Amino acid sequence: MGICYGEQGRLGKAMGKFLEAKGAFEDERAMECAGYANLLAQIGIWYGMRHQKKEEMDKYLEAQRVYRKIGTSSSREYAGLLKNMGIWFMEQGLLPEAMEKFKEAEAQYVSAGATRTTNYAGLLTSMGKWLLHQGSEDEAMATCYSEQGDSESALDKYSEAAAAFQAAERMDTEEYARLLQGMAALYSRIDLQDEAMEKMVQAKGVFESIGASTTTSYAILLRNMASWYACHDAGERAIEYYDLARRACEAAGTLHSPLYASILTLLAASLAEEGCFEEALALQAKACGVHQANGSLQSIHYARLCFDIALAKQALAERDGMAGCMEYVEDFHAAKEAFEAAGATDTADFADLQVHLRAWNASSPRESTMEASSPNIYVGGASNERSNLATYDKVPFPGMIAQKPMSAKDALQSCTVAAWSPMEVKTSMLMAG
Repeated sequence: MGICYGEQGRLGKAMGKFLEAKGAFEDERAMECAGYANLLAQIGIWYGMRHQKKEEMDKYLEAQRVYRKIGTSSSREYAGLLKNMGIWFMEQGLLPEAMEKFKEAEAQYVSAGATRTTNYAGLLTSMGKWLLHQGSEDEAMATCYSEQGDSESALDKYSEAAAAFQAAERMDTEEYARLLQGMAALYSRIDLQDEAMEKMVQAKGVFESIGASTTTSYAILLRNMASWYACHDAGERAIEYYDLARRACEAAGTLHSPLYASILTLLAASLAEEGCFEEALALQAKACGVHQANGSLQSIHYARLCFDIALAKQALAERDGMAGCMEYVEDFHAAKEAFEAAGATDTADFADLQVHLRAWNASSPRESTMEASSPNIYVGGASNERSNLATYDKVPFPGMIAQKPMSAKDALQSCTVAAWSPMEVKTSMLMAG
């Protein structure tokens, strides 16, 4: 019952049932059995869903001690526990520890003869994502050859995962759809853009066939597809899919999530690209509300949103023949303050913002005086380091909003890899078959 409540998002009732079960085990002095270990692991997953990371791992370790004490570590349930511990390490950015647990889990699944299960396929998917993530972490110092090697290893794991899903006849699950999403990200990394879109289309079909089109995973997929279209000069299709992603997010009830804010921001940018500035500004205002609601006003994402708002207002004024209006200059200064609050003054976007401010200073003595007397004037120089996120060119006055000619590879990697939510693939200990 606790698991059913958890799947419905009724976490309070789920924990109530888990505690009832835990009390029953303890009343019967039955704390040294696989059932009790499974329950502890399930409580760990519950803590993870509440973002209580320390408590989550504490329960996993407690469950592991029980498994080891009773000598039943060679089981699919114990393998699932090790997999979840690996995901926990990956969430904390502890990649070597994560892979160590994944390898232990793989060995346990093999030992238990459970390689034709969706949980084993999920493990292989996690290992593939680890390899892909490791490649992106080392990209700055790795050679092209070694990065390609990581991609090949990831592809091997994804292929094994796909075979495991097929063997288990579970290709009609969200887990399989997420595997296809991971493969799309991988194909994007090695610049096979048609193959990337093919996998995304397949994933979309799976989500829709199983009635999972009101989930955050589905919304992420649609956002990635929209980014692919945007990078292939298909502006109308990009707008269509960003809007579908927005609707999926709303249907999933995640109206205060960073994902929803990012979709609104990207949709607004695409609309501004097409000259629909009023619609863009309305969506940007809504995105600001989301950032305010989730307390992310000091993030670089909010700073970039403020910059986009200033650009949209500038472009709207120029379109309406009011280019000399100075009101939206305040928005550029607000964006500057947002970048400073986020500690993002060494980014390319901030450098572009400075270009705008200097252009206004040069064109208006009044603005030049105001800037010179401002106590928040930025003195240092901005680096040329480019962000991996899908952003947009900020064209100096008299400006327009134009989409940055970034590659589809960069756009999909930023959306697909960073958006992966390991919590979605953690193994339920009481349903580990």
